Amino acid sequence: MMKPLIFSSPLRLARSSASPAPSFLRFVLLGLVLFTSCVPDDPLVNPTPEALGQWLPLLEQDTITDLVDTKDYVWLTTKRNGLRKVSKKTLTLVDGPHTQVTWPDDALTSVVATNRNRLFIGTRNHGLARLGPEGLTRFDTHNSDLPNNEIRCLEMGQDGTLWIGTFAGLVAFRDGVFQTYHLHNSDLPDDNIRVIREDPGGNIWVGTQTGGLVQFDPTQSTLYQSTNSILVDNQIRFITFAADKMWTASFHHLYHLDAGGWQKYTAQNSDLSSNYVNDLEVDLLGAVYLATHEGLTIEREGEWTKYYNWNSGLLHNIVERVLVDERNNKWIGTYRGLVIYNEAGIKR
Repeated sequence: MMKPLIFSSPLRLARSSASPAPSFLRFVLLGLVLFTSCVPDDPLVNPTPEALGQWLPLLEQDTITDLVDTKDYVWLTTKRNGLRKVSKKTLTLVDGPHTQVTWPDDALTSVVATNRNRLFIGTRNHGLARLGPEGLTRFDTHNSDLPNNEIRCLEMGQDGTLWIGTFAGLVAFRDGVFQTYHLHNSDLPDDNIRVIREDPGGNIWVGTQTGGLVQFDPTQSTLYQSTNSILVDNQIRFITFAADKMWTASFHHLYHLDAGGWQKYTAQNSDLSSNYVNDLEVDLLGAVYLATHEGLTIEREGEWTKYYNWNSGLLHNIVERVLVDERNNKWIGTYRGLVIYNEAGIKR
């Protein structure tokens, strides 16, 4: 069981009873205070070669939008360079048929793997693609019952159902049939679907753009919104299940739900580097990795570490995705590329 997050006390400046210094001296002292307060107490402020050996940069200068782990490879979708594949054995980019695919729009949004050696890939403007031994198959509003060609997210269910989030509703793809759930035929509060995740019990959870969090059921769903829960706003950014908790984030807050109820975290009541959290994963040792708009924040047994592109091997301070593999390597997708991190040294 992961240990609970431990909050730090807010920083407060003490008032001095001494007589005021001359204005120039006050200006110099204020500059020193601001400079020193901006540098975190972190051993990697000036990274050593040994410390940087914990980081391996790959695929620089492209935004990573999603990651999926298969037996021998990690696949990633990008905004400009389509679908890419990295060998988990050599930790190098691998070319193949996928790199020869001509995508109508190289802006890919999401990827999931099936148990039949196939991938489903979501695109920004041209629907859904399936890549397998038989080649590439495309699905869009012209040749299928997809309600919209912008695929925002994907989730592969335990029963083989592919769940698809679009601007026009939640879609279940099973046995070759697309079924769309929307405002008018279900309890969904919003047709703009941002994230879908299945919990360990097989329940489908949906995060929407304006309607909050939904434990989805075609006949009767449960809604969590700012009016009936701890949620401060109704824009859901991610959903993760780990260590008997559900983690989620709204536009500017992080939450978890467990048997004890809801708890909220912010940069004001914890050591989060930012209230804007894009993703969260828990590694094999119970450490929590938070992808934020201001670097990577790690909570490990009550101790917080903040990594930025100036004190670590991060390629950019906007971190989009985090994936943990079976060797406890952390695959970190940023606005400007992929980097692999392992505090114990990268494992091949």
